Amino acid sequence: MADASLHLTGQELKKFLRDHPNDLVIADFYADWCPHCQSLHPTLEALARAYKPQGVSVVMVNTDEEEQTALDYGVEVLPTIFLIRDEKILAREVGAKAYSFWESWIKKYKEV
Repeated sequence: MADASLHLTGQELKKFLRDHPNDLVIADFYADWCPHCQSLHPTLEALARAYKPQGVSVVMVNTDEEEQTALDYGVEVLPTIFLIRDEKILAREVGAKAYSFWESWIKKYKEV
């Protein structure tokens, strides 16, 4: 089964955010070597599948390949996850958390 999340470069992320101003975007900054990032990936995939019909998108940015983008977003710890709408950062979290945490995060900001 194909990933429900999108793997984007820094330029693609900028374009995606411009092209989807009303979407709630979960942007995961990760690295392939990071065990916490690896453990979070299935959770984010499940969220992407469950919430895509409701206008929530999950995008992934590999910090090893997109170092400048990670610096631009102030990423210092992996994984760092942003919640973005209309090119504005609404929230930021660090670390792998349970599905229920991310689900409540989405619900909190979906109505904002």
